[in-house]
Amino acid sequence: MGNSLCLCRALSIYEFKSDRLLGLYPPAALLALAAWLLVFKLSRTSSLAALAALPLCLPLLAWQRPDSLLPMALLAGLIIWRHRGNLRDLIAGRERHF
Repeated sequence: MGNSLCLCRALSIYEFKSDRLLGLYPPAALLALAAWLLVFKLSRTSSLAALAALPLCLPLLAWQRPDSLLPMALLAGLIIWRHRGNLRDLIAGRERHF
């Protein structure tokens, strides 16, 4: 989490303003939250929910906030890279469930 915050601050996309939700376009954040909740409810696996919700935000950001697309795509790549162990466990059927 700390690395992501440093990258966001360095790329000037993490702004603390009342009209933004964690510096994101609020509909994209709500879409990600809804997708995460749905996938988690169906699978009971947090890592799968995060990895499924992540790519849903990028097209919406590209359309509404193109200036945020590149930094968010970099963060998406970082998140996927950090979850590579979880991806191996998911594929092998060994990932922990709640």
